[in-house]
Amino acid sequence: MPLPTMSLRTVSSAVLATLALTLTGCAGRNLGDLIGSMGGGVCGLILLILDIWALVQIANSSASTGSKLLWGALVFFFPLGGLLIWYFAGPKA
Repeated sequence: MPLPTMSLRTVSSAVLATLALTLTGCAGRNLGDLIGSMGGGVCGLILLILDIWALVQIANSSASTGSKLLWGALVFFFPLGGLLIWYFAGPKA
């Protein structure tokens, strides 16, 4: 019996959701501590890498220039929330 196949989007959604939950727990008490701290450590580095990846994907999408600017601004100004919103609702390649 063959194993059920999962789309890359489903797997990456699960990974992104897991990372988001992990990032919110990295600060110890709450997300505000993570965002407010200067260091950020590994959690901040992971979030930075994911945001850069999202910005590259937005720039390479087939969306209009205005749409790209709005999505890019959302991800830039709201790193975690913007990343999640863009991933599930943003322009696709």
